[in-house]
Amino acid sequence: MRRAVRQLLTAWYGLLARLFYPGKRELLALEPTFARGYIISQRVLNLNGARRIPWPVHRTSTVSGDVTAGRISTPGMSPGVYINGRNGIRFGDNVYVGPGVKILSANHDERDYSRHVDAPPIVIGNDVWIGANAVVLPGVTIGDNVIVGAGAVVTRDIPANVVAVGNPARVLRDKRPYGAGGTHE
Repeated sequence: MRRAVRQLLTAWYGLLARLFYPGKRELLALEPTFARGYIISQRVLNLNGARRIPWPVHRTSTVSGDVTAGRISTPGMSPGVYINGRNGIRFGDNVYVGPGVKILSANHDERDYSRHVDAPPIVIGNDVWIGANAVVLPGVTIGDNVIVGAGAVVTRDIPANVVAVGNPARVLRDKRPYGAGGTHE
């Protein structure tokens, strides 16, 4: 009986996910119930103002401005994420954003705090993991196959195939290609 109920709920959430997040169907292959905690708070109640965002955004997260996300990328799905896309943010494919991350594409004018300074968009490559409480600042490019360590503050571009940590973020070491060598490095 429990198995039948679980299968029915999985099918129900899968149907709702297809309906409310049609642009993120690839996530259903990973987890059929990925959207169950997001549909009511985001799509129905609009608690976080993210109803227009085409992927799940946690009720405690904010995603605003010109933000695009590739396949298997759902920036803001973790709790407490703040993404300000005033100058644009481009997330590649397979980007994971940890809880509490802040990604800010605009800074305030130092002569008038009510104004924002124009900057190039933030570009985040494919196969990137941004650890909990990291901060990414305006105009930064993060290359493909990068891990940004928890608490890092990214103030400059990060090249591809590295692990970057610290404040300001610096390259710690090279990184194997994503998915190579099993689950441990």
